[in-house]
Amino acid sequence: MDADHVHAWEQGNVARALVVGQGFGSPFVSKQPSSIMTPVYPLVVAGIFKVFGVHTARSIFAVHAFDCLINSLACIPIFLLARRGFSEQVGLWAAWTWVFFPYGIYFAAAWAWSTHLLLLCLLWLLYLAQSMEQSSRLRLWAGFGLLAGFAGLTEPSILIVIPFLMALAAWRLARAMADAGGSCVGGSGGYDFAVADSRRGGVSPVHSDAGQHGAGALDGKQWLLRTLDDRRQASAA
Repeated sequence: MDADHVHAWEQGNVARALVVGQGFGSPFVSKQPSSIMTPVYPLVVAGIFKVFGVHTARSIFAVHAFDCLINSLACIPIFLLARRGFSEQVGLWAAWTWVFFPYGIYFAAAWAWSTHLLLLCLLWLLYLAQSMEQSSRLRLWAGFGLLAGFAGLTEPSILIVIPFLMALAAWRLARAMADAGGSCVGGSGGYDFAVADSRRGGVSPVHSDAGQHGAGALDGKQWLLRTLDDRRQASAA
């Protein structure tokens, strides 16, 4: 960012207004409050201006350094997403590709905007959404909501994506729980059938194999697994 265009930088102008005590506003070098910008990135820039000065060379360099740091941190969720979807080798290749991706390097060093922070938030939201497909833990879903709120205060355009990610995660979680419930019902039915079959023969379903497989009594699950294994061996013979 050169000195001729720094005063046309809306995010920096809002940050300047915050630093000098004019409140959240003045994106076009006025003195009026404004809601044209979301607050997260102007607050970050205002903190940098507070330390290095308003629109100084050092402060502009610090803003670009912050953007480069945020942009480089994106390789972490990129690696995790690729590893989960494909393999660890693919994850490493994806992460290193982002490290040397020309557009990622150029825009982080030349364009002082909230896009880089938005990218990092979006990648972590995708990763959390995939985790939510397999877990109903309150902390996981609440964490997704908090990060989504933070991302919305960074760039409101991301709010278009959030409902679809949540709906897809909820649908896949419900389907997985239904499949797991069907498996449990099937396993319970098989155990009940085996118990009834043993009782018709006058044999205890829990203790019948204690002498054959050991002195200790077997619990229901162990007995069922060994009974089914014995029957498979008998059928094979």
